[in-house]
Amino acid sequence: VVGSNISNIALILGLAALLRPMKAEAKLLRIDAPIMILVSFALLAVLADSRVTRLEGGLLLVGLITYIGFTFWESGRESERVGEEFASAAPAPRGHAPVNALLVVAGLASLVVGGHLLVTAAVKLATLLGMSQAVIGLTIVAIGTSLPEFATSVTASLRGQGDIAIGNVVGSNIFNILGILGLTAVIHPLELGAITWLDLSTMVGLACVLGILLTTRLQLGRTEGAFLLAGFVAYTSWLLAF
Repeated sequence: VVGSNISNIALILGLAALLRPMKAEAKLLRIDAPIMILVSFALLAVLADSRVTRLEGGLLLVGLITYIGFTFWESGRESERVGEEFASAAPAPRGHAPVNALLVVAGLASLVVGGHLLVTAAVKLATLLGMSQAVIGLTIVAIGTSLPEFATSVTASLRGQGDIAIGNVVGSNIFNILGILGLTAVIHPLELGAITWLDLSTMVGLACVLGILLTTRLQLGRTEGAFLLAGFVAYTSWLLAF
């Protein structure tokens, strides 16, 4: 989750902005960005004792449900232009409900199998290369699990749908902490392990940078994209070197 959130902002949004500058016209994004920062700091507070308990996981899930409810309520107050942008990106309904339901089940099953293979192979790779599982998780696994966000944000950016490209990453980062970590901790309490406070600080720092850019400049230009990409390269290089 930590590595994925770092990759989402620094790598994916950095590359998307470098390809085509993006504007954040949806006022919801300017609300969600501070929420993303707040959630990131909340994770630091939860990890003060280097673990996530079942109770804390349950509280994170409650936060997710509250956030989703707020998002649906606030989305109805968006401008007509933003509504048209999101509507134009929505796929046209097609096929029959039973077929679509079957495809959903098949897709979820594929995700479970693919996730198992990814984690198993990553652990073996870490052992063969003499690297810690934390580093593999922060790099290879994080980038691999961020590929859907990569495809969505870059495509939306190239189509001039900046709100979707940025909202995809902001929402994903919030969901990673509240939903993924929350549910995982409820199933089994988590230990911080070899994840360092530098990794956590990098995640929070990038969230703050993105939040400031969205609430002040209301856009991500090529300069900001290059800055984010440079930060990702520097962070990843430090991980692999040390």
